[in-house]
Amino acid sequence: GEPAQRYQEELGALLHDESGSVRDATAVSLRILGLLTPVLDELAQAMVAEEAEDRVAGIFRFAELGDLCHAYVPDIGARLRDPAPEVRAAACTVLGRMEDQGVEWQEDIAMLVMDVDEVATAAVGALGELAKD
Repeated sequence: GEPAQRYQEELGALLHDESGSVRDATAVSLRILGLLTPVLDELAQAMVAEEAEDRVAGIFRFAELGDLCHAYVPDIGARLRDPAPEVRAAACTVLGRMEDQGVEWQEDIAMLVMDVDEVATAAVGALGELAKD
């Protein structure tokens, strides 16, 4: 209800706490309050922000969420075609950390090994990470 929504922003910030147990407890609390999807949807908007640095930050914020971000993997994958190289590199890095979810994007990541250095390095690193799993 309304009182819960008042604390949505503060609770959402706890999804980025250093402690995994705090992040997990926050996710459970948000889910119970019916606020998890709105908080994640709001975070997803950062991945399409006007400024490249904001898109990069949005991608890495999702990476911190672990399993919670699985529904948004296509949004991260879409950033592999972003016009900004730093955003493509961030998407490669994050997808490389996602094991099963990242494997689905291997072909797209492989296409970036001939991109500019920053992106190519991230793509090779991501492919190496995915090959380990």
